[in-house]
Amino acid sequence: MDDPWWSTGHLSREDTETLLEMVRAWGSYEKEDRDRLGLAIRRLASSLSRTGRFRIEDRILDIAIALEIMYGLDDPEITYKLRTRAAYLLGTSPEERVEIFDKIGNFYGGRSATVHGSRGRRQQIDPEEALADGLGIARRTTLALLRYGGVPNWNRLVLAGGGDMNDDLG
Repeated sequence: MDDPWWSTGHLSREDTETLLEMVRAWGSYEKEDRDRLGLAIRRLASSLSRTGRFRIEDRILDIAIALEIMYGLDDPEITYKLRTRAAYLLGTSPEERVEIFDKIGNFYGGRSATVHGSRGRRQQIDPEEALADGLGIARRTTLALLRYGGVPNWNRLVLAGGGDMNDDLG
């Protein structure tokens, strides 16, 4: 979805197929999982509609909340768990998993700079780059979870190396 349909006024064939696939997958979810993913999707939608002075910061926070919901993160070590879970869910090779792990690290650096201020950061985080990294991972995660048809057992997925789930995702 490189050229968003809302900016062109029409959906491409690929975007139409992706949207239909997502809608069909939505019906396979149990109510609790559908409610959880629905909240994450609303946060993503909110991130796309933000305007104003704190637009980038608010978008980063919306995406962080969506990712935390989708990856079932509500306890300590959120950043590390998000990095490993996203890498195993989305990565199809060790190199791609490292790239995803690093992008989440950059995104969460932007999130932390937004929430806690950028004092004490060893390196400056580019908020636009952090936003792009987070939004890209969130979009891929949403589609992967809908294709999977439910919320995975995250510990099993990570400990198994992600192979089984990625095989299922095609």
